[in-house]
Amino acid sequence: MEREMTGDFGQLYSCLEQRARDYAVRVISRQLPPETPAEFDGPTIALDPGYHLEARCYYLAHALGSIAQWSTDSIGTHAVFDELHEAEASRETDPARFEHALTNHLAFEQRSSEHAVWLLANVGQDWAIPGYTTFFRADLSAMEEYHRTGVAPVWREFYAAWKQKAASGKVTVQPFELRPVPRFRAIPIPIQEVLRTEDEEK
Repeated sequence: MEREMTGDFGQLYSCLEQRARDYAVRVISRQLPPETPAEFDGPTIALDPGYHLEARCYYLAHALGSIAQWSTDSIGTHAVFDELHEAEASRETDPARFEHALTNHLAFEQRSSEHAVWLLANVGQDWAIPGYTTFFRADLSAMEEYHRTGVAPVWREFYAAWKQKAASGKVTVQPFELRPVPRFRAIPIPIQEVLRTEDEEK
């Protein structure tokens, strides 16, 4: 797979790890179940060291953006996730409800990425924003496909095809707005797992 390496991902990881501590979030490295490069519960983000450092940096930044939302608007965030779960169960009988719930969920994920790119810039690592943007714009598309079909695409194949479409102009890599992360201390949240297909190139 083509890698988008234009800077020091080791330094980026360290900067994000330090910023996580400021938010009372502990970042750990440990082997996770198959198809799970990352998981987080608010006070802890776990990253599987078997995945590329570049991907782990992106997952870490995105997880911090997600935790910021959970910690500053717990009730609203719970509502978004609960509504999507319930709407998926009645997708055939109430498609309008499903579309509304999916839109709200994807908006949450977009805000997580907006916080993430702000963090990348704020820790002095804005060189990583283009790579992160391509990675998580593709991730949003894969996520939408999963929720619409119930089948997760093979990430390695999906990402390569998505980048090819971007290079040919068939899809636009829309920049994420830099959304400042508010001051917060992480609170315990339901475990959030980042899932990838087993045959993904780590």
